[in-house]
Amino acid sequence: MKNAPLRPRTTLVSAVVLALALYAAGTAVWYLRLPGFDADYARYLHGSFASRALPAALPLIPATLVLGLVWGGLAHAPAALFRGKFGAPAWAAVTGALLLVGVVALGHLLSVRPGARDLAAQALSARFHDLDGYRVLSRWVLVPLQAAWYLLIVWTAFRVLLAARGRTGRALLAAGAGGVLLAFSLPGGPGSHGPSAEEMAAAPRPNVLIIASDSLRADRLGAYGASRPTSPRFDALSRRGALFENAFTAAGGTLESWATLLSGKYPPSHGLRYKFPSPEALDRFARDPDRLPARFSAAGYRTSVVSDWAGDCFRLADFGFEDTACPDVRRLDAFLSDTLLVHHPLLPLALSGTPLARLIPRLEERAGPLLSPDLLVDSAIDEMERARAEGRPFFSVFFSSVTHLPYAAPAPFAGRFTPADYSGPDRHRLSVSAEDFFFAADPPELGEEEREQIRAVYDSAVLAFDGELGRLLDYLEATGQDSDTIVVVTSDHGDDLFEPGTTLGHGRDFRGGDQGYRVPLLVAGPGVPAGRYAGIVRTADLSGTLLELAGLPGPAGADGRSLVPILAGEESGGRIAYAETTYLLAPPVEPGALAVETDGPALVVEPRLGEYFTLDPRLHDAVIASKLRMVRSDGWKLVRTPLAAGGSIDRLYDVQAETHHEKDVSAEHPEVARELARELEKASSGG
Repeated sequence: MKNAPLRPRTTLVSAVVLALALYAAGTAVWYLRLPGFDADYARYLHGSFASRALPAALPLIPATLVLGLVWGGLAHAPAALFRGKFGAPAWAAVTGALLLVGVVALGHLLSVRPGARDLAAQALSARFHDLDGYRVLSRWVLVPLQAAWYLLIVWTAFRVLLAARGRTGRALLAAGAGGVLLAFSLPGGPGSHGPSAEEMAAAPRPNVLIIASDSLRADRLGAYGASRPTSPRFDALSRRGALFENAFTAAGGTLESWATLLSGKYPPSHGLRYKFPSPEALDRFARDPDRLPARFSAAGYRTSVVSDWAGDCFRLADFGFEDTACPDVRRLDAFLSDTLLVHHPLLPLALSGTPLARLIPRLEERAGPLLSPDLLVDSAIDEMERARAEGRPFFSVFFSSVTHLPYAAPAPFAGRFTPADYSGPDRHRLSVSAEDFFFAADPPELGEEEREQIRAVYDSAVLAFDGELGRLLDYLEATGQDSDTIVVVTSDHGDDLFEPGTTLGHGRDFRGGDQGYRVPLLVAGPGVPAGRYAGIVRTADLSGTLLELAGLPGPAGADGRSLVPILAGEESGGRIAYAETTYLLAPPVEPGALAVETDGPALVVEPRLGEYFTLDPRLHDAVIASKLRMVRSDGWKLVRTPLAAGGSIDRLYDVQAETHHEKDVSAEHPEVARELARELEKASSGG
């Protein structure tokens, strides 16, 4: 019959079928694209993609069915209206209603998921250069869609109540109630506070909070002379703390650098020399009694680290933390789950923060950036609150990825320093990657205007990190812990931003100046006098410093030394810093430099590490031999480059005479070169 009423079952079945069709399409595209996501995993899996990959997609089916039922339940009211009021054919009424509800629901999700809203607004601005994506999306799109969403919820609830007494109402009741529950199942805020500030005021030992951001350069912060207002909170903190103007990290990779900072040992001593360490190297590091978190744990501190994908090294290596709130992104199962969810974006968008999220492995980790840029700081605050609740001092590390490529600052920081008339592809984040320059036969050619825009995007990310820093400092002040907490602000390494001889990225060489290895280092809190210190210091010095400030014995066999004598005016600084490059599987920058020659994949999957990638052990010696090494004093920088023809070449730079370290002056200052060469050999003799 042409105008027969539309049955709820028709809408529900249609929605479930459509949801399953979308699931099947997304899974098929994922499966076909899977080898392209990671060539090394593709080689490892070769003929077993179906047996290993497809089972990873099965947990998504129950969640898809539930979403389909909710979709159909919410779509039945408008479908019945289209059918009864306008006489639309059943298929057209159902299709139109499902599309309408889908658009309205997407608008609602973007309204309540700030991270996803940021991405959508940035995509709008990138597609339409003259459009303010944030303003258009928030004012003209999401406001009416959000209003329509709540109207739809009320309408559905009303129809459910009317029909609940009838036989057809039962299906509507189940699906509609599910829709209402899903609509209002949103993530909550941090948990309740623990003891009061007064109860914690008598804590005899200081808390320690290390706040860091990946690839954060010192010279892009205001206190270090940045030209843009990138760091108001950092600058204010620097005026009441100890700011070290020339602090250097020991490695260009995150894992190696953090191992140095949290052990006081250079990479040759702690043994983690590259991103893909062997099980044996990880075991040796895990047995090091001087890992800083382990030392503080033994002293009764609650120790924790909070990070996003940038901090996966804390999952790989055992640093001795009691709690490690970081994603695990390097294992095969994590790779499969993460790439799968990329092709089913509505699932993390809709289900995260609801009971249904438990159906899908790693959904909450994947959804974090979509929900809110504040979640990482919230998690760090939760960790400190747990320590307060237990009446224990805390040793906490907060490590953000916001200043790492692609410099994707969230609102309201995204594009903060982008010129109003800019119309290129890098308005809010980079459209190119470091790999485009490392591996491409025809790397991108960028003019100075585009390079300066990339620097502006980086500076917006620095401002975003400053916002994270500010929230953490505000928490300490609000809970009365600011006077009892030693705060350290630093980074694992810096980044290249098109200095002479460089492009993007980090860890490959020492060209362009100090930008890749000079990091911010600010220490503030009890026992730390305010001041600025110009002499060379090392992140390796931080371990002994924090132990001494906390009244604990210093580390044994460390390469670093406590900074307390400098703070006390007993030493002027002027130490020698050592650093080495990391291994990024890329060819060397300099022609004639020693390269790692491979006759197959450089990485192998290690079952003992839960199918993590590790470096092929046959390449270990070649990778170590190919590393560039550097030592830096107050006035000089010596870089040693291994050569393919054998031996190495040392180059000496007068850092007072030039910013970008381009002129080798070793012939003019042979004694300086020899002395620094001895320092380099001493520092690199640990492995």
